[in-house]
Amino acid sequence: MALEPATLLAAAAAQTGDAPNEAARELLGFLQWDLDAPPDLRANRAALLKVAASCRRVFRLRVRDAPRLYCFGAEIDLAEIAGEPGLQVLGTSGLAEAAGAAFAACIGEAVEFAAQVETPAARAMRRGDTVLARHWSGDGLHPLPFDHCYRRAPARVTQPAPRPLSIGCAAAPTAAEARLRAVLELIERDAVALWWIGGRAGRPLPPALEATAAATLAAWRARKTGRVTWAIDITTDLGVPAAAAISFAADGTGFCCGTAARATLQAAAEAALRELCQNELGQRIVAARAAERGDEGLDKRDRATLERKRRVRPNAEWLLHPKGAAGPDEALHGSAAQLLTEIARRLATAGFDLWFVEHAADPVPVWRAICDSLACTPSTSVPPRLLAAIAKTGGGPGQRRGIMLHA
Repeated sequence: MALEPATLLAAAAAQTGDAPNEAARELLGFLQWDLDAPPDLRANRAALLKVAASCRRVFRLRVRDAPRLYCFGAEIDLAEIAGEPGLQVLGTSGLAEAAGAAFAACIGEAVEFAAQVETPAARAMRRGDTVLARHWSGDGLHPLPFDHCYRRAPARVTQPAPRPLSIGCAAAPTAAEARLRAVLELIERDAVALWWIGGRAGRPLPPALEATAAATLAAWRARKTGRVTWAIDITTDLGVPAAAAISFAADGTGFCCGTAARATLQAAAEAALRELCQNELGQRIVAARAAERGDEGLDKRDRATLERKRRVRPNAEWLLHPKGAAGPDEALHGSAAQLLTEIARRLATAGFDLWFVEHAADPVPVWRAICDSLACTPSTSVPPRLLAAIAKTGGGPGQRRGIMLHA
């Protein structure tokens, strides 16, 4: 189901006081976005609806393997935003238990991508080829190459970023939430790199959390049993909860994985399961695309998806099953700002500096987090902590088999 720009704009106007037409009222009802919500929430929703209207298309997707979840997809033309050729049309998606949350996640990702693009106005005003990042404590500035923070035409890139610009960048209703989400993504990718590339095995979830995660997934899947699924604890020495969720078809084919870091291990496991369901849907879309175009008609990410699906199996060499005993039920507590401070302190204790770049402040805050000492996948950089893990274990499946979880 595609959403018309006119309907999205009418729904946005309704958030700020206009009377909605029938199509806008139907959309807002489906999203369960009440018009009597607090003003700041309505303003954020109006901003997301306007961004959605500017996308090339926005559509709803059916989640066959988890029919109790909602999913939206969108396409955003970065070249149009940049006012110059060479940049991609990127797809975004969002999946959640509520339609409004799925829509917000999908369009929030589009907001992130748009905020990363150097617009014609910004290009005309920019001086030099560096960006100043601010230390998490507010004390100190750090120069970064422009291309490590912003997207511009490939012909003008002078210092390619070692990792995708989408990693460690987040949009949220408030600046504190955006910064926290950005840092948690860095923590997640560090944990994944130490596991999948570094060979650091995951642990089982505590039994109570394992049961909760299984029940949650069973509800999402509407009790369908077509895939075998489990989750593991990949929390690192930093003590910030991180999890991976893995699934296969019943015959041991069709590997798929989702990962996440959150303030609690339960939240991390549930977020990893949501991403798993989203990636299962993506795998189905890629398979349909391959059937229509052949492998030659697929891009790099699509080919990587199919290679993982074809090659990874649920045996010991892939480090998919937990080892040892369950660790402590890690949990951080507090507001977004308090959680961010605690994570930053843990990074500082480990000797890692955390920096931030503000991409946008209004109407939707977008922030980038930078911590070069953390490992990441994918990345052309191999920091000492990842080298040490590889040296200790001989490397994980990504190192030994050359199959990456993220392309």
